[in-house]
Amino acid sequence: MSDFQCKFYLLDGAETLECKEGNAEYVIKLADRPFPDSLLSFVYYDINSWEPRFHEADRALMEFYQSRDAKCLKPVQKLLDDFKDEHPYFFYLWLDWSNRLKQATPDCKNPTKLLPHKELAHVPSNLATMQQQILRLFQTVLDASITDMDFSIRVQAYEQAPSLQKFDFQPMKISFEFVDEKQCSANKITGNAATKSSSPRCFIRKICTT
Repeated sequence: MSDFQCKFYLLDGAETLECKEGNAEYVIKLADRPFPDSLLSFVYYDINSWEPRFHEADRALMEFYQSRDAKCLKPVQKLLDDFKDEHPYFFYLWLDWSNRLKQATPDCKNPTKLLPHKELAHVPSNLATMQQQILRLFQTVLDASITDMDFSIRVQAYEQAPSLQKFDFQPMKISFEFVDEKQCSANKITGNAATKSSSPRCFIRKICTT
């Protein structure tokens, strides 16, 4: 599988997501949408309406296992193409699975490993679970109107909840670089760390590589 690098940064309150695969670079601008609008729009997105399309793709993958006919994969690619435009968070799914589909030739050795149909079929239900987990985090921990319980106690209670009720936070690699060199030229970068910016227009880029 290819290595993908995804970058997210803030500049003047606007969000930008960049994904890079080899020499190809994709940039998704979330301009005029202050953080965390993208997160909130994801939480309230109607993911259940996509279940029929994902089930169709699931059946297409199983048909490909048997026939090795590349035509079976067309509805899968069409699903990915349509789904990625619905929200920036869905772009990585398109990048990853489009790359898998390119490798799915009639003579590929292990199509079930390359294209695991259950992984794709469960995308709507997994995302719906994440939505509920994030909403619960907002409602029980981050809600500023809760004044009768200390914040640390709310966090502890959230962490002690059953696993399916809490969001599974994962560590991520973070490095620092210029977002706008002209705006931040007074700052110095040493290795992957930048000195604290004196300009409010210079923000951190979060970098994750799989």
